[in-house]
Amino acid sequence: NVPKNVTFSDFDPAALDLCRQNCELNVIDKSRYRIQPLRWGSEQLPDDMDPELYDTVIATDVLYDIASLPPLMLTASSLLKGRGYFILSHVPRAAVQDIARKGCGSAVASVEVLTKLIVEEASKYHMCLDCSNLGIVEPTELSTLWGHKSLNEVTFEDMTDVGAAIFVFRKRSK
Repeated sequence: NVPKNVTFSDFDPAALDLCRQNCELNVIDKSRYRIQPLRWGSEQLPDDMDPELYDTVIATDVLYDIASLPPLMLTASSLLKGRGYFILSHVPRAAVQDIARKGCGSAVASVEVLTKLIVEEASKYHMCLDCSNLGIVEPTELSTLWGHKSLNEVTFEDMTDVGAAIFVFRKRSK
């Protein structure tokens, strides 16, 4: 199925401009997409973004700071219809405050710690892995879909080795 329309969002105007340029170069039907500024965690969505409007929300490579996790989950949940999907493609590299408190300084958390934090935070916003039949997809599982062992220079094994994963959450119905 092809989506009827797509909304691209970011808070950074330069990223939105780059997105606009990319869409102008690659999308034939301009009525099928829009580009929208969006700040995660805002108490109120922009006027032209209705809550619970989207079937699917996708975020890729966005967790550089674990402090952004609650606002990200709040925004994704606010935008999703009941039973909608939140797909989070993640490469672990976020610093976690609890590690710093133990005298280790600012450090990148282990894959297990970050995975646990992400899943726990999602559950606070009525999203769960258990109720999607996909859960967490590792890059090596994707190689069978594409029929090859790498994307550009990086192999699916390399991505799995660093803990990259795709989380597929589903919002619980109200």
